[in-house]
Amino acid sequence: MNQIIDRTIQIAHDYLGAFGFEDDKIDSTVAKGIAELELYRDKLRELINKEFDFDILDRVLHTIKGILFQLGNNDDGRSIDQLRDEVNAENYKIKIEDLIDKL
Repeated sequence: MNQIIDRTIQIAHDYLGAFGFEDDKIDSTVAKGIAELELYRDKLRELINKEFDFDILDRVLHTIKGILFQLGNNDDGRSIDQLRDEVNAENYKIKIEDLIDKL
């Protein structure tokens, strides 16, 4: 669990540092991004127990993808983007539960 979040924390420090951000700015930016990832992970948990709504699920996944890209975690961001194309009414619970386990 927390594989994606842990990986993102490590990547983000190097990524943001390459742009010349100071350490305190990097720390606050990473903390804010991780808090947002955790918030949207909780939203995914809520969606598992609701009737399938592709638009809401797609917006949540899109937001997670954006946060990952902003913090420099492009590989996981691309994986989330691919997941958006794979999710449907029949498989969304399994796909989302798998993602939650990785976040």
